[in-house]
Amino acid sequence: MWSQPGFGSGGATVLVDGCVLVQSDRGPLVLVEATPASYKEVARAQPLGGKCWTMPAVSNGRIFARNTKEGVCLDVSPATAEK
Repeated sequence: MWSQPGFGSGGATVLVDGCVLVQSDRGPLVLVEATPASYKEVARAQPLGGKCWTMPAVSNGRIFARNTKEGVCLDVSPATAEK
């Protein structure tokens, strides 16, 4: 229904709690509302740089992402956000 430039051809997406988590092929993780109406960015972080061609994984309030040289585990659980 819509498209958004800037994510590259190697980016990956995963559906999380009614939003789409997108990892650009250059590292940014972007949370987007999962709606056909328009692109609406909810949050953005740049935990990695370099080439990112793998889909991020989400489990128990954590996002696991990697590039071609390193990986990260980001705690995004509600309990962490309240601290």
